[in-house]
Amino acid sequence: MRNKAITDVPAQTSAITGPANVCGLSTANYSVTNDACAHVTAGVTDGYNWGGYGSWTVNSGGGTNSITFNVPSGPTSSSATIHVTVTNVCGQTTTNASSKAVTYCHDSGPMFYEGGADAENNSISFIYPNPANTDFTIDVTSFMETELTIEVYDVLGKKAILQKYKVTTGESSLKTSIEGINDGMYFVRLVDKDNNVLFKKNLIKQ
Repeated sequence: MRNKAITDVPAQTSAITGPANVCGLSTANYSVTNDACAHVTAGVTDGYNWGGYGSWTVNSGGGTNSITFNVPSGPTSSSATIHVTVTNVCGQTTTNASSKAVTYCHDSGPMFYEGGADAENNSISFIYPNPANTDFTIDVTSFMETELTIEVYDVLGKKAILQKYKVTTGESSLKTSIEGINDGMYFVRLVDKDNNVLFKKNLIKQ
């Protein structure tokens, strides 16, 4: 009889432990139960792949089962979804990520949507084109399916456009027509389903 060792796809990681609200904290630690199959050859980073932490930066523990983030501060509250998968010695990755909803605080202005500034995470681009004539676009890369709303206000604070979008996992381009409004300066906001302002920017219609 011949035997052959087989390395299975790693099981889904355990539930993520850590604070659900990090407003007022300078750092926050999140962890999952250590999975032996995630450990790889000496000198190579363990196979824990964290994402969804937005504008936070990694303080320590990147690639391991216990990671500490530097978290932002400010008056504006938003939500994020931290997630983690595990990769084994064969390079196989869990198909289902463990995730945890987190509330954090930050300064207002352009920011990232349940993701970060690098390509591995989810993000919101700036408005383009700007100035615009017939329409403008905001590119969104999302870790989850959700609903977003684009609101356009004139300089007097009157709502000129309200457009809802269903966003799927991955990249989406949110294109909004402005042909029905007069030339001038406008203020654009991207709002999530919980009415959190994810992004805001001035727009010139010409």
